[in-house]
Amino acid sequence: MSYFRIIMPAYNNADTIGRAISSVLRQTFDDWELIIVDDCSTDGTLDKALEYKDDRIHFYQLKEKRWNGGARNYALYETDEALDSIYTLFLDADDELAYADNFQHLYDLAESNGRPDMIRLAYSRKFFGSG
Repeated sequence: MSYFRIIMPAYNNADTIGRAISSVLRQTFDDWELIIVDDCSTDGTLDKALEYKDDRIHFYQLKEKRWNGGARNYALYETDEALDSIYTLFLDADDELAYADNFQHLYDLAESNGRPDMIRLAYSRKFFGSG
């Protein structure tokens, strides 16, 4: 059982999935598993994802299109790793974790608050420059 299970649905994300996976791999807190579900991509998304080898990364390719929510549900309920973590995080294949200590901060937050059933986080986008 891992502390965090990260679910990454992907559809035609060959250009961005590498950054998303790399942002997980660079985390300083390492008790995690990443489940990548390719939702019938036609651009080589799964081939690009398979370039990232790690025992904590699991790859699945759907046989029929399920869209984003269906790919997430597949990872949640139909994989070998289903329900095998304390917390589940969602990270889209065209997004990335901003800092290498994101998981460490989440761990510290959860542990200092008695491991609540759910932690809801939001993100903000910072814009730099004039205007």
